[in-house]
Amino acid sequence: MATIPLYIQQVIENSPATGDVAARVEHVYDRFRTARMNAIYYGRQLTFYRRTSICFDAIIAVSGPSAAGAWAIWKEEPWSYLYAVLGSIAVVLSVLKPIFGFQRSIERYSKLWARYTDITCQLESLVAEIKTRQGWTDEFNKVVEDCARRMRELSGDDDSSCNTKALERIKKEVEDEIPADSFWMPS
Repeated sequence: MATIPLYIQQVIENSPATGDVAARVEHVYDRFRTARMNAIYYGRQLTFYRRTSICFDAIIAVSGPSAAGAWAIWKEEPWSYLYAVLGSIAVVLSVLKPIFGFQRSIERYSKLWARYTDITCQLESLVAEIKTRQGWTDEFNKVVEDCARRMRELSGDDDSSCNTKALERIKKEVEDEIPADSFWMPS
């Protein structure tokens, strides 16, 4: 599993349109865990970019000439040198922040996290309904098709490459959180 889009594509392409109930149910469980994995991944990406952006803003605000320049401590040596360095860092960070595109990344990851979380909740409800009814009904097909359509739409915005080790850790977390033996399977 090198990238999320590839993994999603494999899950979507292997969707049993018709066939035995076991295959359909297993497909829903795979899709559910995939959506959960993506929600966790994009939630962590969102957190990282938000924190990084906040750090940039804090450093720029504290070390900017108007904020820190008023502090009397900066007028004495050796602090005056540190103030000059901090001022330079603030200028560099102010120039780099728009280049790094934190706001764009935050907006993109917010959208992906929210939508994958929504799909996860929808599939979690379906999984509970399957377990309650201990079977498959035709109304489940609409939910599965809707989730598949939404996942296909999101796959265009997915990261084209990501940290494989992080994905493996998240996959393990999801397997621990939602163990395969917790699902109902037809006999």
